[in-house]
This record gives sequence, structure tokens and C-alpha cells, in this order.
Amino acid sequence: MHKDPSVAGPVWLQCRTDGFLIQLAIRSGAKVTRAEGVFDTRLKLHVAAPPIEGRANLAITHAIADVLGVPKTQVRLVSGLKSKHKTVFVEQLDLPLEQVVTALEGLGH
Repeated sequence: MHKDPSVAGPVWLQCRTDGFLIQLAIRSGAKVTRAEGVFDTRLKLHVAAPPIEGRANLAITHAIADVLGVPKTQVRLVSGLKSKHKTVFVEQLDLPLEQVVTALEGLGH
């Protein structure tokens, strides 16, 4: 992925030299885990797993890893453990920015 901070992506995606951050707005209780547009400055993600004992957080990181084709160990929740606003870090991703955005926006579709 482009590591140049001057390359503009969506407001919810921040490129860093070691990976990138995804800002998420979470809605739990969905029938399927899927992205659904942008809320405020975050990618809105509906999550099928309940927010009990970290199940929703695990579902979020696994869904992102699956859609980007990276090992689950490269995706981790860095803030928002018990919040509807979460930040996820994906490390060492070698995909073009446009491909990352398309994959994340199409998650679950």
C-alpha cells in the first residue's frame, strides 16, 4: 500500500509507514457483518457477532483480515475495546490504496 501520507484516501483510512489505521463506527446485532457507508468520519460496519466477551471485536478483526487477505495476526484493535467507535491497525499491507478502500467498502457485499 502507498506509504506516502500525501496520498489522499478516505477520511476513515490513515496511511502510516508501518501499515494503516481504520476508523470504524460499529453497529452490532446485524444479520451479516458488512460495511455500510460512512458515519461521521468513520467507515460504518454492521457486525453480526454480539458485543459480549469480545466476540464483536474478534469478528471485526477477522472480517478485515479476510477481506484484505492478510493473516489475522496482522490486524488488531488499538482503541475502542468497549466502544462503538473503534480504531483497527493493519500492519505491513502491500496493496494499492485503491484496492484496500474497495475491499473494505465492499466488506460483506
